[in-house]
Amino acid sequence: MKLTVLVENTPGGKPLDIRHGLSLYLETGARRVLFDAGPDDAFLRNAQALGVDIGSVDTFVLSHGHYDHGGGLPAFLQANQKAKVYARPGAFDPHWNRAVDPPRMNGLDAALADCGRVVPCGDGYSLGDGLTLLSDVPQNPFPPSANATLCTGEPGALAADPFTHEQSLLVQEGGRAMLVAGCAHRGIVPIIQAATARLGRAPDAVVGGFHLYNPTLRRAEPEAFVTQVAQALAGRGCRYYTCHCTGEQAYGTLRRTLLGRISYLHTGDCLTL
Repeated sequence: MKLTVLVENTPGGKPLDIRHGLSLYLETGARRVLFDAGPDDAFLRNAQALGVDIGSVDTFVLSHGHYDHGGGLPAFLQANQKAKVYARPGAFDPHWNRAVDPPRMNGLDAALADCGRVVPCGDGYSLGDGLTLLSDVPQNPFPPSANATLCTGEPGALAADPFTHEQSLLVQEGGRAMLVAGCAHRGIVPIIQAATARLGRAPDAVVGGFHLYNPTLRRAEPEAFVTQVAQALAGRGCRYYTCHCTGEQAYGTLRRTLLGRISYLHTGDCLTL
């Protein structure tokens, strides 16, 4: 398995476009997967610079219905004419951020749901070739405070977002298992628990954002909170590769507990498992 970071908040060692968002390209022996597309078409330019052929992608996974993960979907649909888009029901519903007044639209173009290529996914949805989508996770013992500002519904009738439109990707190949999360709004710890229950063991690697930073308010979760998450992760036996909404300050706290078991992925970085 080889994973390439096409879009992430921070620069790596290559001259690439940086965006607040996430887009990951995954190659296995049988599949070419794009996991999210960032907020716009920057993933296309970065893919070209990194030698990634977006036209060869056979599977698009949308982790959840927020613009920083699916805003680039229209550009993907134009650049790639064959791949199905696997999304949870509700991914194209209205989503909002009420940390600002008036609340700011945080979701995707609802018309995309009718593009003819979207496949709605239930929990444990098999994509074949060792790829499984997970969405049913236990209650989160460490709910991030940023979730409290995120909601769904129509203006004047907004409700707290339950994040049932969120899913993660479990990849199994050659006796190894990688869990890929987008923002882990429902909690990286329970998402790992769900993957562990399906595998019968912990995944070897966990990749993605852990949602320990609020980009609207520009602040990390309190250090004590992040330390609790780190201690829970330490008992899971995984190797962690984090990015995006984890935030660099929280990453520093995680690293003090997890030591050499965690790394930060930047735009342009590659990971082989």
